[in-house]
This record gives sequence, structure tokens and C-alpha cells, in this order.
Amino acid sequence: MRLVAFSVALCCLSLVRAQPKATGQVIVEIVGLHSDKGRVPVALYCGEAGFPGDIKKACASQVAHSKGRRVRLVFEDIQAGEFAVSMFHDENANSTLDRNFLGIPKEGWGTSRDAKANFGPPSYADARLTLGAGERKLVIVHVQY
Repeated sequence: MRLVAFSVALCCLSLVRAQPKATGQVIVEIVGLHSDKGRVPVALYCGEAGFPGDIKKACASQVAHSKGRRVRLVFEDIQAGEFAVSMFHDENANSTLDRNFLGIPKEGWGTSRDAKANFGPPSYADARLTLGAGERKLVIVHVQY
């Protein structure tokens, strides 16, 4: 009897593991760019690690080109749960957020929820949003210069 119960439990556990993870879609609209010059790297973080500037730790990223000083991107199959978005307007296309001698960005940047920078970069906690399974989430980022 124990063997049958164990087999049933093991079978149920394998079915739970076999189900795909719940995902959704995140649409990012960016407004307020100074120009259509350069490119706009956008990173989607599924946790605090690397936010907002280490794109290698993002769970998804894309590079867009501005049209009409706006950008619209769609991230597909994003795991349901917390996430945050960061971007910058790389006007000179050097793949770096240029800064002045004090470390203040010279190019436009932004995050989800328009999280503010207070003596350093914005925090993940201030920028995070939640995505449900099968949900489409629209995130509008206003560029700060």
C-alpha cells in the first residue's frame, strides 16, 4: 500500500513539474526623448540583481530606435511575478550612459514607475511592478534628462 501511495505522489509531483511556468507580456512605451538620434537600450529585470544598470543580469533586453521621440517595445513570455524596467537614451550610440564628472547622467534615462534617483540610482523596490499569468502589462517610462 505504501508503494502505491508513493508512486501516486511521485506521479503527481512529475505532473506539477511538467507544467510550463506562467508567463505574460510586458509592453514598454517610452516618451519624452530629446531626439531620434542614437539608440535606446531597454532592460527588464525579474529581480533586484543588476537593476538598473547591469544589463547582463536582466532577464530580457532589447535595443530600439526612436521614432517621433518615442519607443514602443514588447517583451514576450516574461515569467509572472515582480519585474522592473530601466532604459537610457544612448544618443551618441557608444553603448554607455554618459555621465559628468560628478557621476550624474548626461543622457536621458528612465525606469518603470518613474522611480526617482536620490543620491544614486533608483531602487528596484521603487520601480517594481507585478505581472500576472497571461496578463499584458503596459509600462510607460518618462525620460529624465
